[in-house]
Amino acid sequence: MSTMPSKPRRSAGSNALPLPWPADGLVSTDRLARLGLRLEGTLAPVDFLELQPFLASREGQIQVELSGKMLTDQLGSQQKQLRCIISGWFDVLDAATLMPTKFELDIDSRVRLFASEEGLPPLEDEPDDEDFIVSGDRFDIRAHVQEEILLALPSTTPLASVSAPDGHLVAKRGGAAGAVAGKGRQASPELHNSRQQSAAKLQAESGEKPNPFAKLAALKKPPA
Repeated sequence: MSTMPSKPRRSAGSNALPLPWPADGLVSTDRLARLGLRLEGTLAPVDFLELQPFLASREGQIQVELSGKMLTDQLGSQQKQLRCIISGWFDVLDAATLMPTKFELDIDSRVRLFASEEGLPPLEDEPDDEDFIVSGDRFDIRAHVQEEILLALPSTTPLASVSAPDGHLVAKRGGAAGAVAGKGRQASPELHNSRQQSAAKLQAESGEKPNPFAKLAALKKPPA
């Protein structure tokens, strides 16, 4: 995935209109790309399950702008391109001092969508600032944003989901390097367990009623 300094936050076209943020995180790529529309939303860092183990507090916010447009290649074939701008901040533990520090987001990613693997060009033709992926009309924007954020985290970022006896957050062995490998996320057993602990702790801090399905998921252990 590409992470690069974001350009001025402007939609794909002058006639672009903001769309409501979808509750399920799935968006229609045809509607975005063919009509040149955009989607905007603000999410809490704790909304992202795989990010929770790295959060040193519940503070912060993540702004997302997703826009689309149609591209035409040299052969006249049309392809859908999505641009995702992610900004905002949240607290993580500093790798040197193990104290909470603000981590600011400034991500601009572009993805070009193909209907099948047969339509993908050779890997060497993929530009550095754009990713080619196979996707249908429904695009999981939450999963994309989460992956971009995990890739943007320094590989030395320690896990912050374990509480000391005095109630303060402390670092746990491991870090962001274990959460992402290459272009995909590779969750280790330690990170899997940490996610469950982090979700339970953040839920308790917010006073929310425990989710029985979350408890059931916590009992499941990943294969060694």
